[in-house]
Amino acid sequence: MNAEEIKKVEKTKKIINTVITVVFAVFMVLILVFVIVQLQMKKNVENGLPNAFGVSFVRVESDSMASQYAKDLNEKNNTNEYGKGFDKGDIIVVKALKNAEAVKAYGLKVGDIITYRGTIVQNDTVVATFITHRIVSIDETNLVVFTQGDKQVSLNVEDQPATRVYFDEIAGVYKSNIRFKGLADFMDSKWVFFVFIIVPLLLFLMFEIFSFIKALKNYRSEQKQLEASPTLEEAEKTSADLEAQLAALQAQLAAKKAEEAKAAEEAPAEENNTPEGE
Repeated sequence: MNAEEIKKVEKTKKIINTVITVVFAVFMVLILVFVIVQLQMKKNVENGLPNAFGVSFVRVESDSMASQYAKDLNEKNNTNEYGKGFDKGDIIVVKALKNAEAVKAYGLKVGDIITYRGTIVQNDTVVATFITHRIVSIDETNLVVFTQGDKQVSLNVEDQPATRVYFDEIAGVYKSNIRFKGLADFMDSKWVFFVFIIVPLLLFLMFEIFSFIKALKNYRSEQKQLEASPTLEEAEKTSADLEAQLAALQAQLAAKKAEEAKAAEEAPAEENNTPEGE
């Protein structure tokens, strides 16, 4: 494998590592945001749905709008206006509405599914929470809608009449759902939160610290190499010194050759001056 091929392989590895890091980071951020949103929703229902750019994510807490009931109602009424429904444990996407004015501006209609502030009885205690049900009628004059779960309508549950919901109690309108059935319940476990959120975040942080330290060491090593390498001025000076030394050696060689040539010319003359008979 030549230098060019090695360079391509290293570049490919670097790109793959970068992509993996980015995907992992985005995934962890999304999960963390989801958990924070869920905690905030439980913390204070009165402040409305926590949202990002007007979009909220709400966990389905009951089966009152289950897909089976939506399917039954569609078949009974020979329509598809009830949609596919959503099951307990799913996560629904809701367009947040800040106040009654936003609700009026949106223009709700019968059949829309809304998320509103309401109460439920939990362990013999009345608990404030968000409820998501379908609008069955609207009173525009009094700014009121009446809602029921698809389960109530499908099973003809007569002892649970439609719920009166005022415009200022509406928190948002259902748009779609993410069928990660049981994900929210799964994420509620403390040890799951620790194992799947805290530990990966710590590992990611350690990896980033390790990468930073490694990059810092490489940078310092390169700096030392640069410091050890002669500067341009030093290199030019060294080159000039070498050229001067070479010129001096050439001059000495030329002088020596000149002396040898002169000596060679004088040698025959000395032989001719030798007395005869010697």
